Amino acid sequence: MIHHKLNFNKFVLCIKSSAITLAVILCIGLITVCCSRLDFKFVTVIKNIVSEYNNTKDITGENSTNFVYLIYILGGILIIAFLIPYIIGITRIILSKKAGFDEINIVKQGDKEITYGIIHGNNTIVFIKAGMNGTYYGYKNKYITIAKKLYKKHGCTVITASNPNGYMDDFKSEMKSIEAFAYYHKWQDFQVYYMGHSNGACLGMIHGYKYPFIKKMLLINGPLSINPHKIIPGLQQFDGEKINLVYGSKDPSFSLLNKFSELESDKIEITRVNGASHNFNGALNLFVSLPGLFFFGDEIKCKNAKVLSK
Repeated sequence: MIHHKLNFNKFVLCIKSSAITLAVILCIGLITVCCSRLDFKFVTVIKNIVSEYNNTKDITGENSTNFVYLIYILGGILIIAFLIPYIIGITRIILSKKAGFDEINIVKQGDKEITYGIIHGNNTIVFIKAGMNGTYYGYKNKYITIAKKLYKKHGCTVITASNPNGYMDDFKSEMKSIEAFAYYHKWQDFQVYYMGHSNGACLGMIHGYKYPFIKKMLLINGPLSINPHKIIPGLQQFDGEKINLVYGSKDPSFSLLNKFSELESDKIEITRVNGASHNFNGALNLFVSLPGLFFFGDEIKCKNAKVLSK
């Protein structure tokens, strides 16, 4: 069913892009022909038309022909201007598909757009929420790399989400979307492994406990100085299998970990990464290995794996 759905989406996308491309080509051609008929003397032509109309209250002869050409030119320009957003959107989707996602969804949230990249797999859904202003493909394609890696090894469904807002309301709507996604695929016993970075991690800390289908959470470098009165009870109320909090030693919140150490238990574990910055600059290979390690117990084979410590 998924295979046919993807083919149908590609077919619709192909028809839309072909129709828009044809419309743009026709409009450009029409504008070119009309401009050549007017010999590009737009100002003179318009002055003549306006002058004749002011004198006679009518447009006749060559001026009437030129007036029609001007209407065509303006109409063509308006059509092209109207189609530009669609051209940009389709181009973005086509380019995104080349990055390796099976499906791209763009959802309007207020005056922003949240973009989701989806790789279709089984009923274990790994949901990755980027940090504030992060993209769904991630810096240096880190989220795409994670998605491909997890699907190839474990066959799971992976959904990556951009984060233009950082709003708490986004989390609620996203969880509803996941439920709808599972319902569409007729998954009665689906489970979600939630991965969040920075603001995406904070969203998981504060709201993850509210959704029983979230079984595991990997929360990386979530700011601990923001809303601690919500973060602490959020972590304490989580009733899933496991929460892994991961912090780099160069992250601003690293110095606050001691205040949260009392939360550690069989269900909540804090891992420190020596030398890692907030965005894991210079250690992206380790970053993309973390969900495999904490969600599925995969072995980390990258050169800086030894920097992990409890």
